[in-house]
Amino acid sequence: MSGIINFNVMQIENVIDEDLIYTITTKTQFSGHETHKKLILLLDYVSKKYLEDFKCLDEGFYWETRDENLLKKTFAKQTNLIDSFMSSIEMIPIKEDENIEDYLIKIAENTMKKEENEEQDLPKLNLEQENEYKKMKLSLEHDVFFSENKNSNLPAEIEGQFLDYVMNFEILYKNAKQISVYNKIGKPEFKAADALDDEEINIELERIEALMHNNNLTLDVICDYEDEDRLLYKFITEELFDHKIDDINIPDMITHFIYEEFHPNNEYDIENACTDFIEMFLNTKSDMYEKYHSKDVINHEVLNNFRSLFKKFKIKYYKFGDITISDDIAKATFVIDFFGKTKGLETKIVYSGNGEMTFKHEHGYWYVQNVILPIVD
Repeated sequence: MSGIINFNVMQIENVIDEDLIYTITTKTQFSGHETHKKLILLLDYVSKKYLEDFKCLDEGFYWETRDENLLKKTFAKQTNLIDSFMSSIEMIPIKEDENIEDYLIKIAENTMKKEENEEQDLPKLNLEQENEYKKMKLSLEHDVFFSENKNSNLPAEIEGQFLDYVMNFEILYKNAKQISVYNKIGKPEFKAADALDDEEINIELERIEALMHNNNLTLDVICDYEDEDRLLYKFITEELFDHKIDDINIPDMITHFIYEEFHPNNEYDIENACTDFIEMFLNTKSDMYEKYHSKDVINHEVLNNFRSLFKKFKIKYYKFGDITISDDIAKATFVIDFFGKTKGLETKIVYSGNGEMTFKHEHGYWYVQNVILPIVD
């Protein structure tokens, strides 16, 4: 979208200014605030339906606030400035030895000084309105999505601080350059893991982790590993040091690396997926299973029919068993003892025995394929 005047001027001058050619301006001061309001609403509709990367700078502040009273007062202020400027020209004639530029500057300064003495501050936005403006700005300029839930109990002051933090991050992220972790922490000297004994490894790992912490970086480990200090030191110096990150510095913002995101622990992921599915399946107080997982597994009809017979389940004993993994297929076993209460009755029906689940690895996750519970004699 290009303003025709800008486009014609650039054609004549044979110079294309990228910032100017896609900029359109219009003055609505003499059309009145109602026309200005209609124009803003039109731009709002057109920009959302047809345009990308659209920005509107509204000197009437109606685009940002939708505050008609503020728009009227802004128009009134500008009208008063124009009237005051014209009045000053009529009241203060130009001197014979005064050039037109100096004269106009003098008139403008006199007008502004007069305005400062008489001006009443425009009404300020309250915290809730400021937050809505910040959200609009983040959505338009950085494609940040906000839930439309209006029932948040978060205090407006805290929400404002959070939105300021997000805005600061988005601005820094947009202009951030890539840097390696090694360069980020100052390119410290270090020795290869194989050249250090166990005691030296412990000392060097603490030193490197302290350097990372001082630069707002940290490494988390979910699982326990044999000879863990050596494993982590080797990982940091041989892999993580070369990892590229955005060079962003925001106070109190820490970049967390998780070892298992670089080296997935399949056994851990499968055990948790197995446990989570069982707990979710036997939790009738939550609708999580019905909404999101009731059709996940191949034998879901059998499982769902069984589940529908009971109003409540309780797990008395559960122990995870063994895992076998073959390429992208895995099988997990477990032992479980639980009971269910049928609808309309207080009778408990106990189910106890061995169970198993099969999984398929896709898109970096282990998805449940089939579930066998000790529910059939």
